[in-house]
Amino acid sequence: MLFQEIDSKSNANLGSAFHVCEGDKLSYVFNIDNSSSAKTIGHFQKAKHCLDSEEYTDAKQHIDLAIALDPKCADHYCCRADILIALYSGKLPLFLQKLGEILTDINDALEIDPNHAEAIYMKGIVQYYFLDKEKEGLYQIGKAASLGHIYAQVIYDELRDC
Repeated sequence: MLFQEIDSKSNANLGSAFHVCEGDKLSYVFNIDNSSSAKTIGHFQKAKHCLDSEEYTDAKQHIDLAIALDPKCADHYCCRADILIALYSGKLPLFLQKLGEILTDINDALEIDPNHAEAIYMKGIVQYYFLDKEKEGLYQIGKAASLGHIYAQVIYDELRDC
């Protein structure tokens, strides 16, 4: 594992930050203090880790705390929508009941950042597959692809060719 300190002056409210390289993965580790920004980052990172580990209930608790600490971060709302999708996927009736909550998070992310590629992609997927809005959904997926979202480009190409 390789640690490389990055400019801690630009992250003065967070303390020192480090790039952590493990093989081909690059992530960041922060020497976190007790500021609300540091707590927010900590909860967001824990939520992403729990999501990757399929610990969805813990992931939701952490992202809810991150949102409570920083309600103006579009990434947090996308993460919560992603967690809800993972939590209820395979449980179609329950998933459909939670669709409104998922869309609220996606729309909250887009209100904060109208060009948030992940939120646009997620909205397009929901529209295309679950709301019978194929044309609008395909448009959103294409827009996310034009913003550089790799998965959106793949899905857009597949759906457009159908």
